[in-house]
Amino acid sequence: MHTAETHRQASTWQNVKNKYLDRGLCHACAGQAAWGHQNGFSSIHEPCLACQPVVDNLPVDKKGPWRGIDASGWGRKAEKGE
Repeated sequence: MHTAETHRQASTWQNVKNKYLDRGLCHACAGQAAWGHQNGFSSIHEPCLACQPVVDNLPVDKKGPWRGIDASGWGRKAEKGE
């Protein structure tokens, strides 16, 4: 059974999405990237053709056609209750 996301998870997703928007991704691709950070990059759609060149220049290799930004220190410990 899937549980509803917490306020903290939703807030983290929005913050990560905003980081990708700042890097130049469209809203749809930024949302996919944020989802990838929370649930794995193998579970998201490929970047759109307009965003693929931006994604190609991101620093961290991810699954499939995705590259990402470094998420270390983004509150994952807080989300997991550590």
